[in-house]
Amino acid sequence: MSRGNSMLSKYATVNTRCYAPRKLREFASLAGVQLHHFKPHGALYMYAATHEPLSRALVMALQTLQPHLYLYCMQQSVTYRVAIEMGYPTVCEFYADRDYLDEIYRIE
Repeated sequence: MSRGNSMLSKYATVNTRCYAPRKLREFASLAGVQLHHFKPHGALYMYAATHEPLSRALVMALQTLQPHLYLYCMQQSVTYRVAIEMGYPTVCEFYADRDYLDEIYRIE
């Protein structure tokens, strides 16, 4: 996904973002450690936070590819609501050093 709201298909974006942790998981297993969580970053994180189709595709992909990883997201987000609805484990987070608008957007 590029910056802003122009995005690849949500499925291509999710596939790309979930494939990298899968490769990292394999690398970590060679070192004898396990991955703990998955967190979309940047524009993908904020876009998913307010768009249900992308959040649902993300959680579905994680359930298939990485079912034991915690999904880090904001409690007020669509991503959190979808993950809870689909029974996927979450960890709620926020940025203590940032202000938020009512709609959960961070103010840079």
